[in-house]
Amino acid sequence: MELRQLKYFLEVARELHFGRAAENLCISQPALTKQINLIEQELGIELFDKNKRQLHKKVELTEAGFFLLKDASRFTEQFDRMLENTKKLGTKAKHISLGYYRLFPKTKVIEFTQKVQEWYPDSLIKLVEYSTAEAVQEGLIRDDITLGMTHFPLLFPNLFPRYTESNCLKVLLSSKHPLANYKKIKIGQLRNERWIEVQRNLYTLYDEIERRCKTAGFHREPQIVQEVSSIELLVGLVGMGMGVALVSSSLPIIDDSVVLKELTFSDNPTYAAFEITHAIVCKKVG
Repeated sequence: MELRQLKYFLEVARELHFGRAAENLCISQPALTKQINLIEQELGIELFDKNKRQLHKKVELTEAGFFLLKDASRFTEQFDRMLENTKKLGTKAKHISLGYYRLFPKTKVIEFTQKVQEWYPDSLIKLVEYSTAEAVQEGLIRDDITLGMTHFPLLFPNLFPRYTESNCLKVLLSSKHPLANYKKIKIGQLRNERWIEVQRNLYTLYDEIERRCKTAGFHREPQIVQEVSSIELLVGLVGMGMGVALVSSSLPIIDDSVVLKELTFSDNPTYAAFEITHAIVCKKVG
């Protein structure tokens, strides 16, 4: 799901009227309805009660719709504030184009953007979204962007990290899950779980995660019940109890419907954690 589609959903959820929402968004009602249908198809769930709309001409959120409304509002408001603050930067000196990848938590995008702003207080920062962390690195190599938010490994020898932050992979569970009260969970305890996963073409760590699960004696792929294109939706579906997920420890948890637990992949301390290093990267000159 794109941020634009999420904002379409929020407008309909607030107005509870497709016509008024379409007018506010300056798009046609059929186009808005199509976008909402695409979101529901991607999730495999109804966000608005279709029966009430068809029978009583009344727009009402489903339970899943209420859940998405609550969390999506926080994320979009924070993201909009970040974009607005970036636009207000002075136009002195040079412009800094800063790439980030779609799955990078928006709170981390804000945090890293603030760090770049501290480095270049008199520059205008322009954010550029890429589909994956690899695509950010490719954008740096092509000189499409000045700096990029990505994660290790760096795929090109002439890329240089200006700032790094170490995180690790953790397991995201519904707060009602039987393992929710455990302090630490072994990967083998999740062998019979249903999984919510990010689309493989967007997730560069997918294959390495699968390799480690196979080493632990099981395959996740047959048990993946839903693939999504955003971390926000992944968190929402886990909170509903549809499955569990593996996410970075940098993911901010702001809802009590989910818990983030430490995860170990091996009894050997050297290989127990799945470390993820996020970085602000630039291209070496010369």
